Amino acid sequence: MSFMNIIKTSLTKPTKSLDNKNMNFWQWLGLALILNILLCLPLITKSLTLKDMALEDLTKASQNIPNFKITNNQLQTNKNENGVIYNGQLMTVTFDPQNKQSVSEIRKQLNHNLFGINLTPTKIYFGVNNSIAKMIPETNPLTLTYEDLNANNQSKNQLFKTFKTFINSKEIKSIFLISIFLTSFGTLITNLLIIAIAAWFYAKLSKIPMPLGATFKLCTSLSLLPIILQCCLAFFFSTSLLQTLTLILTLTLFFINVNPIIRQLNK
Repeated sequence: MSFMNIIKTSLTKPTKSLDNKNMNFWQWLGLALILNILLCLPLITKSLTLKDMALEDLTKASQNIPNFKITNNQLQTNKNENGVIYNGQLMTVTFDPQNKQSVSEIRKQLNHNLFGINLTPTKIYFGVNNSIAKMIPETNPLTLTYEDLNANNQSKNQLFKTFKTFINSKEIKSIFLISIFLTSFGTLITNLLIIAIAAWFYAKLSKIPMPLGATFKLCTSLSLLPIILQCCLAFFFSTSLLQTLTLILTLTLFFINVNPIIRQLNK
């Protein structure tokens, strides 16, 4: 069974795709990547607004943080200021002029949003959500000094302008895309596993000899059309509702595929 035949069968004969349970691991992985790319399309479209959201978060965070200046590569305030935590739509910005938080506390604080920035007297911590951090545990949070950013003698507004320039860079755009892809792939595998377990229990109760691995592969191929539908509707409905619809449609296709086997077993 070729990879193209698996795709063709999944698209044109989803109710007669039982043989797709025999695909090998690499064929399954290729199909899973295609499914993930489809799921990412509406997310990438929506992500075009993420940059604007991040810039807006930085603007509002700057308005909520007391004035300061970087002098001799250290953050200094005019008076003894308390810490400030700003949770925006996309970013968490923490102002810690008294350096009260430990690195583990900083990591936890920065995980409240997709990205985070923590300002301490001598260092800046850049963090990402744990779903992304698992891929780069040694660099989360990324620690830089004000000297690393050439921020000496900069005011609060100048430093935040530096952050905005960074957000507009190619590097941060790549991080956005990678984070979307990894998060989406993790969600896809989880949802497919839930569908496969439900289908496997149905097969077991119906006395159909189908291992969980084969059931998982079959459900992956059967989800192709439902996920295409999910992508088309993603611009109009919530993600959780569409994921439930994909689950129901995939399980329905599974039932249709195995019902002939059940009828034969009941003869």
